[in-house]
Amino acid sequence: MDLAIIAACARNGVIGRNNDLPWRLPEDLAHFRSTTGGWPVIMGRLTWESLPARFRPLPGRRNIIVSRGGVRGVPKGVDVVASLEAALELVQAERRAFVIGGARLYEAALPLADELFLTEIDEDFEGDVYFPEFDRSAFVEHHRMRRQAEAPNTFTYSFAHYRRKLPARSGPLLEVEMTPAQCKETVLHYQSSGLLLDIRIEARGKRLIGVAAGMSELIKVIEADYDHEYGLTETPAPTRSAMLRLARRIRAAVPRTRS
Repeated sequence: MDLAIIAACARNGVIGRNNDLPWRLPEDLAHFRSTTGGWPVIMGRLTWESLPARFRPLPGRRNIIVSRGGVRGVPKGVDVVASLEAALELVQAERRAFVIGGARLYEAALPLADELFLTEIDEDFEGDVYFPEFDRSAFVEHHRMRRQAEAPNTFTYSFAHYRRKLPARSGPLLEVEMTPAQCKETVLHYQSSGLLLDIRIEARGKRLIGVAAGMSELIKVIEADYDHEYGLTETPAPTRSAMLRLARRIRAAVPRTRS
């Protein structure tokens, strides 16, 4: 199971003020909804209480609240547990779960997180809650979309997706049926994450052979990209096509490469 963190942060690290967001950014709310939709969401009590009543629980997602003191008036179907560890036990069978706040839960989850989905706002805001400091060198930027906020906002922001770096190690050979032009950007994309260690192309330039760093990790990452909405729709069509070809080829090779 991959543990993901999703948060919106100002340039100065602010994520909240008076148990609310310091900004109004509808585009980020839509991004949050599409990114977390269908996955379990884990939150602290204050984050739960900050949600508008009409959105409690968040629809289409398993809602899990972490609170040592319990929570009053929780609807049926919402889980309340005493620790992040207990929350993770509930979602072990899932492929991904999201921690959505607040600051203390982010701090507890960061050492365990496989992915970070950060909305990075290019402006300072006043606030009383900050996203925790963390070792950015432990993550690699996997995807970024920079945008201009809609009026009346005047700032720019980015949807950034980070993945934890994997330890380099040799893995099995994988043959991929693509031309170099089709596969170059896609393969370099995964190589930068430490998932492909080497690339060789046969003399006629029709077949690429990659050495994968942990085939199960590569399969998991490509399947996540395959499922993730903006990971597909925001990439150029040739890259997207190559990525899907790579995903299909790896799926077909799973029985061989996992043995």
